[in-house]
Amino acid sequence: MSKRSSSSKLFFYDLYGSDLKVQVMADGSKSELDEAEFSKLHATTKRGDYVGVTGFPGKRREES
Repeated sequence: MSKRSSSSKLFFYDLYGSDLKVQVMADGSKSELDEAEFSKLHATTKRGDYVGVTGFPGKRREES
């Protein structure tokens, strides 16, 4: 797993399993957590941690 932040309220995680990769976007403005809880959760999440994800799947538009 890799983790990148775009801001204090937007994080991207790459999750790997069974030869597949899924990118997860964690957006603080759409989170049920308040800002402090959201920041603490993502500050303590490390590579190799097991995580669960809920939300809606999407597909990135390919640029031409």
